[in-house]
Amino acid sequence: MDYFIYICITNQNKNIMVRDLEAIEKAKAVLRENGYYVDTLYNIDDVKSFKDGNLTEEQAMDILEKTFDNERVCEEINFQIEQYEEEYF
Repeated sequence: MDYFIYICITNQNKNIMVRDLEAIEKAKAVLRENGYYVDTLYNIDDVKSFKDGNLTEEQAMDILEKTFDNERVCEEINFQIEQYEEEYF
């Protein structure tokens, strides 16, 4: 099932007009039902807010990709998962 998500940035204060919030929630539900954690999502606006909105959308997405593809970030997430997993054993 495909979901179309359209987000229009209205200003630098992160006021976002979301045309189809229901579609976003449905997409998150599909992912959650398939075992994905979707309660913490980052948007390009989160990145753009650090530089007063002076980054392009492409630059902001590039920063997000580099951040989450970073080996240190992945290692820390895996470490934390292992730490919390120990609570169950």
